Amino acid sequence: MVSQSGLIRRLEELEPPSPEGCFVLLWSYFETQGLAAAERYALSQGIPPLDIEAYWPKGTLFSKGWPLALEELRGLGGEARDYLAVRLLMGLDRLLNGRNARTLEPSPLPGIRGNTYRLRRRNNFLADHFRPGVTSARDQSRSLHTYTRFHKAIPAEPLGDYRIDCRPEISWGDRKLHLRLLDERTRLRILLWPLQTVLEYPALDSFQAEELPKFVSLNEIRNETALLAEMRDAIALAGQERATLLIFPELSIPARTDQEIRSFLASHNAARAHPILTLYGLCHRKSPREGLDLNEAVLLGPDGKELHRHTKLSAFTFFNEDRTQHCGEKLDFGTTVAVLECALGNLTPLICLDLFHEGVDEVLRRSHSNVFPVPSLSPTTGAHRTAAKQLQATNLASTFLCNRWITG
Repeated sequence: MVSQSGLIRRLEELEPPSPEGCFVLLWSYFETQGLAAAERYALSQGIPPLDIEAYWPKGTLFSKGWPLALEELRGLGGEARDYLAVRLLMGLDRLLNGRNARTLEPSPLPGIRGNTYRLRRRNNFLADHFRPGVTSARDQSRSLHTYTRFHKAIPAEPLGDYRIDCRPEISWGDRKLHLRLLDERTRLRILLWPLQTVLEYPALDSFQAEELPKFVSLNEIRNETALLAEMRDAIALAGQERATLLIFPELSIPARTDQEIRSFLASHNAARAHPILTLYGLCHRKSPREGLDLNEAVLLGPDGKELHRHTKLSAFTFFNEDRTQHCGEKLDFGTTVAVLECALGNLTPLICLDLFHEGVDEVLRRSHSNVFPVPSLSPTTGAHRTAAKQLQATNLASTFLCNRWITG
C-alpha cells in the first residue's frame, strides 16, 4: 500500500510535471491502493460512483492548472483526498484526450512504487457499436476504466514471462496504409476463412500407430497445390467483398504457399486493393534454438509486405480418446504481446491457446488491446468464446477467431 502523503510527495517531485507523468502516478496509486475510499466518500455525499465528475481548475492550461490542483489536494485528507485525486485523474484523462495521439510521451514513466508505465490511448472504436446491454468494466464501480475512458497506463516491465509491446501507428505500416484503415471505419468487414481443404500433414501419418509420438512438427503439407488454389480463391473473394481483414487458421500455411500469397498480394494495386490486412498461421519451422520449433502468425499489408509477426506464447497438447497418451508442440515460446495501434482499435494478433492460457490472461487484461484476430487449430472453441466474453468485459474487446481442426 502507498500512503496519501507518499502520493503527494511523488507528485511534488515530478520535474518538470507533465499531464502524462501525473496521470501515471495517479493511475498507479489507485491500481495499488484501490478505489474503495474515493467511492465511499462519493456515496457519503449522495453521489453514485458512475456520476463522479472530472475536475480540473476551470479555464486553465496544464502549466497553470496543475499547481492549483496540487494545492487543493494537499489541503484535504482521508477519503476526501482520494475522491479529489480520482476527479483529477479523470480531468487529466480528458485533457490528454484533446491532444493528437502522436504527442503522447512514448518513453516509460515512473509509477508510484518505482515501476514504469507507458501511457496509451484506449481507442474503443468497435465497442461503440456493441449492442446495448453489454456489461463492461467501464460501467462498474471500483474500476479504473470507469474514470479513465480515453487512456490507460500500460506496464513497461514484463508481467511474469511476458511483456507488452506498444506499437504506435508510425512503427508499423506506412501513412498510406493507416489512411486506408481510417477510411475503413465506415465499412469495416472481416472475413474468416477456416479452409475447405483438409490439410494432409505427413507428420500425422504416425498417428495411425498404437502409440502417439511425444511431439509433432506440422512443417509440411502433402496437398499443398490444393491449398494454394483455395488461398487464391479466398483472397480473390476478399477483394470482391472489400474485406478489411482476412484471417486464415493456425498452422495452415507452409513456406511455399507463404511466398505465393505474398507474391499474389504484391500483384494487386496496393492503393485500392482488398484485403488491406491478411493474417495467417504458418506451419511449424525450425527455431534458431536447436531442437525447438516456432509456431508463428504473420500479418501482411495490401502489397504482401510483412507488417508484424507473432510467436505463439504456449504449446498445445493433444490427447487420445481415453487421455492415456498425449502429443504436443516442441516450441520455442514467444514472450511478447504486441499492440498494433490504428484507426480501427488496438490490434493484438494471437494464436489459439494464447487467447485463454493461464498467465497470458492478465497480460491481455492490463494491455490496451481491444481487437484480437486469432488464427486457431482446435477441435472445440468453447474456451475461446469464454475468453472473448471476458475480454469484452475488461477491455471492451472484439475477438475474431478463425478456427479449424485436423479433420476439417
